[in-house]
Amino acid sequence: MHSTIVPNVVMVGTFTSVTSLVTAETMKKAILSNVPKRTEKLNLTSFDEGYEYGKKLLGKREIR
Repeated sequence: MHSTIVPNVVMVGTFTSVTSLVTAETMKKAILSNVPKRTEKLNLTSFDEGYEYGKKLLGKREIR
């Protein structure tokens, strides 16, 4: 099951980073309350990867 959820959690991390609509800590709490206990570490790592990727995207954006 986690094979389809993990890419979604990566995207949630990217979305959180790029939009700043919700804090990373709040989103992590939401993730932990919605994933099976045995997948918590995998999902938090996936979120962090997406979050960092979003920060890199923001750094590469051109200012016009």
